[in-house]
Amino acid sequence: MPQGENPRERAGQTRPVQCRECTIFIGEDYQEKVPIPAPDGKGVVCWRCYESLVRTAERQATQSER
Repeated sequence: MPQGENPRERAGQTRPVQCRECTIFIGEDYQEKVPIPAPDGKGVVCWRCYESLVRTAERQATQSER
């Protein structure tokens, strides 16, 4: 293996990313496996934070209609 090469990337695995909201790591060897694009398009979030962001947006839309 060439010096400086990451063996995980060679095997097709990518580096973990952090959830923008709660900062947990998301990746192959972590509790959250798949990052979800943030609803506002800025970064990625875990599933739980995605659910929370969607609920918050729905609640704000409902309150602004009143």
